Order: sequence, then structure tokens, then C-alpha cells
Amino acid sequence: MSPPNAPNPERSSNVAIWLVCGGIGLSILSWFLGVGAVMALALSGQEDPHVIIAAAFGAIGVMLLGALGVLLTIIGGVWMLAQVIADQRGGEEKRYRNVER
Repeated sequence: MSPPNAPNPERSSNVAIWLVCGGIGLSILSWFLGVGAVMALALSGQEDPHVIIAAAFGAIGVMLLGALGVLLTIIGGVWMLAQVIADQRGGEEKRYRNVER
């Protein structure tokens, strides 16, 4: 049996870009759901208190979804910026020290 391959030092994580894309997607989804909820409530003409309370909880949920999207986008953006700064700091001789050729 051959020994396992050494990890590639050039391999970077994709988690930061997933956070940014997921955050932007959640923000867009919350905007569409929020606009749809407001339009549906305005055009329904309902004066039933249950409908109004459910719409209020829905609006709170949509706002929380949008806030989560913004938070994920900020975290992912800071993470990507930190990766770029870390890559620019040098240390390339250390990077390839444990790689077998």
C-alpha cells in the first residue's frame, strides 16, 4: 500500500465564498418574500386580527432572514480579505517546506 499523499499547500478553503454567496442569496430571498408579504397583505383587504398577527410574525421572520444574510456576507467578506492579506505576507519558502517533490 502506498502512503497517503501530502496535503497540497496551495489548496485554499471555499467556505468564505460560500458564506458571501449564501448571505447575498438570503438577502435577496428576504427582499422578495418581504415585498410579496406586504403586497399580499395590502391587496387582501383582510381585517381579521389573526391574519394581521401572522403577517407581523412573517415580517419579523423576513427581517431576521435579511439580517442573517447581511451578517453572513460581512463575515465571508472579512474572511476573504484576511485570506488575501495572509497570502500577500510572503512566507513562500515556508509554504513548500514539507512538500515532497
